[in-house]
Amino acid sequence: MSSKEWRFVNRDSGAVIRILDEDSACNLLQLLETRDGWSLEDSVGKLDIGQALPTGVAATPVAVPPPAPVAEITPIRNRREHERFAARFRILITSEGTSYQTFSSDISVGGIKLKSAIPDLLLNRPCKIFVSSMDTMEKLELTGEVIAEGANNHSRIRFTHVKPGALENLKRWINESQSQSAAA
Repeated sequence: MSSKEWRFVNRDSGAVIRILDEDSACNLLQLLETRDGWSLEDSVGKLDIGQALPTGVAATPVAVPPPAPVAEITPIRNRREHERFAARFRILITSEGTSYQTFSSDISVGGIKLKSAIPDLLLNRPCKIFVSSMDTMEKLELTGEVIAEGANNHSRIRFTHVKPGALENLKRWINESQSQSAAA
């Protein structure tokens, strides 16, 4: 067990989620903040920091229901199937006569995180994705699905079919963008 631990407790069901890394705890906090019944406790698990206290009132220990089975959450950086890289590529998404242009925030061989939210017309449907290198006129054509994730509705593309040649070019572009970033 790490030296720091975050516990999320659902007061209605008694469910407990124990998180061992700060990044995952921050992400889960964003996901659960809109759901009733969940609160975050301090690392000792005795003080409720999920509710605001009036000025001048000290936090007091709260009664926590008996622990339910604890879900272990793998840190985000270790749970991804494909390593992600910060890289800026021009992205064109088309589906059923609708198209939208944006840029990548980060990219992997499994998908793309986009800089901007995508119109609802393109969400959760098969799309053609054209990825353009910022340096050349070269384009890759991929197929995938645009999904909105998290409390902020960040848009991502999950690749559903990538031709082997396009995959090799995508890997090369990622490597080149990382080399350029390291040289800068």
